[in-house]
Amino acid sequence: MTYFSIIIFYFVTTIYSNGKRSESLFLKTVFYKDPNF
Repeated sequence: MTYFSIIIFYFVTTIYSNGKRSESLFLKTVFYKDPNF
């Protein structure tokens, strides 16, 4: 996933979640391989 794609996905996730826990959802999706998330 390119940096541009990450930015686009971040905004899409923010809009989809209506700004609620958007950052957490974004981190969980990007770092889904990380057991801490």
